[in-house]
Amino acid sequence: MTSDTPRNLRYSAVDGEKYRSLTQDDLSPFHNAYFKDVFLYAACYGFRNGLREEKIEKPEPNIPLSAFSDEELWILKAIAITETGSLQVLSNEKEVYRVVEEYANGAIESIYLEVFGGKPGEPYKRMAQDVREEFQKLQLPKR
Repeated sequence: MTSDTPRNLRYSAVDGEKYRSLTQDDLSPFHNAYFKDVFLYAACYGFRNGLREEKIEKPEPNIPLSAFSDEELWILKAIAITETGSLQVLSNEKEVYRVVEEYANGAIESIYLEVFGGKPGEPYKRMAQDVREEFQKLQLPKR
């Protein structure tokens, strides 16, 4: 970590209860997961759906970067690289994490509503299908 690297990733204080519900409610696909798992999913979901919230209301630095595996950190970095269109963003880790915080914060409400919003069916199955469809779009053609 460089000196400009934050120690923790932030989410809005007003979303703290959403993170708790998503990780503690038996009906949630994130039940017994960590906040960092919800954050990672939210950052990816937000990026995929263009849900970027640049102003984070009452930001709380609550998710330690040390909680993420190297692979998870590279997923977050890939979002920032794609968003900026340049590998240069890697030289400014503060900017990398600002971008992913904005996507995660922009998506958390949608994810919360997907799980607890009263849609018919199981949220886990709907969300898993969404991930499968996205993965199929990215698969390389067979040789």
